[in-house]
Amino acid sequence: MTRAALDRLSDARRAIDAIVDAAIGLERDLFVSKGEIQHAALDNLILIGETLGQVAPTTKALAPDVRWRSITGMRNVRVHAYRQADPLVVGSVVIDELPRLDRQREALIQDLQGPAA
Repeated sequence: MTRAALDRLSDARRAIDAIVDAAIGLERDLFVSKGEIQHAALDNLILIGETLGQVAPTTKALAPDVRWRSITGMRNVRVHAYRQADPLVVGSVVIDELPRLDRQREALIQDLQGPAA
């Protein structure tokens, strides 16, 4: 049985929230120096990559601006080649990319749910 796209997008939201809560207000340099926050962020990036990687292609087509391959690529680096996860890249993803992904995720949920009755 496959999970619905809305469930997967909600899972991604919880992981994004966990990263934001841990890294809120941190500049990139400070993020890079905080190993425990980096590890927590990377673990949640795995969850984001795994759950969004399983969104159906027809659903992904509704949000062509989402960098779907990059999301699963970050997950794959962490899972299969974790020592190659550059802290500066992870910091950039957390600080620069996650806010955009969260907005895109929310817009996709709105599209899937349709107009409010």
